[in-house]
Amino acid sequence: MSRGHPDWLVSTDYYSHVDSDDAELAVRLGSPYRYNRSGKVIGIEQQGVKLAQWNTGGSGTGNAIVEDTDCAFIGDRCLKLTPGSDVNKFAYMWRSFPRIRHGFYAMEYLFWLTDEDIDIVSRFQLQTDKNYYIFQVKLDGGTKVLSYLNSAGGYTAITTLTYPLENTTPVWHYIRLLIDTINKKYVEVQVNDEVFSLGQLVGTSGASLTVEHFQTTITTYDLSGSKNPAYVDAFIVTLDSP
Repeated sequence: MSRGHPDWLVSTDYYSHVDSDDAELAVRLGSPYRYNRSGKVIGIEQQGVKLAQWNTGGSGTGNAIVEDTDCAFIGDRCLKLTPGSDVNKFAYMWRSFPRIRHGFYAMEYLFWLTDEDIDIVSRFQLQTDKNYYIFQVKLDGGTKVLSYLNSAGGYTAITTLTYPLENTTPVWHYIRLLIDTINKKYVEVQVNDEVFSLGQLVGTSGASLTVEHFQTTITTYDLSGSKNPAYVDAFIVTLDSP
C-alpha cells in the first residue's frame, strides 16, 4: 500500500518522492518499468518527456533539442536531440534532483539512434558541499562498444554489444545506470536485457563548492557532422534501486 498519498498522481510537472509498496506499480503503468520495479520513484516522465523540465545545450551549427510528437513511445511526446553540423559536435539535456539521502540511485530511459555515427552518453553527477563525483557511461552506435569514464578522463570498454542499435524508423532501446552514493561507486549498467556489473569501480571526482544535489545528463554526439538526431523517452530516476 502507499504511505499516505496516492502514488498514481505523480506528475512530470513537479518533482516528487514516492514511498510505496505494491502501489508503486501504478506510477509505472503504461511504461517499460511496469514489470521492472527499480526502487522508489524520485522523478518520472510518465505522460511524455517535456522540454520545460530540462536544461539544454549543445555545440555546432544547428544543434537543437525539441519536443517531438510523431515518434513518442509513451505519452504524447519525446525529445529529439540534434547535434550541430560540425564533426564531433553534441546536444545535451540535464536535470537536477534533490539528494534525499545516500543510497542506490538509478537513471533509466529509452533511446532511439537514427544513425550508427551517433554516440549516447548517460551521466550521474553527485554534488556534495566540497566535491563532485561523476558516473558516466557511453554507448557507441557504430562500434557497439559500451564503456565507462575512467579516472584519467578517458573511456574504458565494458563490453561490445552484438546487435545493431541504429535504425531509420523508431526502434527503442533501454538503458539503466545504477550507482552507490554511499561508497561513490558504480554498481551496474543495463542495456536492454543485458546487465553488466561495475561494482568495484569508483566514480571520477574533483573539488567544487556549490549546493548539495545530484543531476542527470544525457548527451548525444554525431561523429559524422550530419546532424543525425537521437530520441529520448520514458525517463525515470529512482532511489533504493536493487
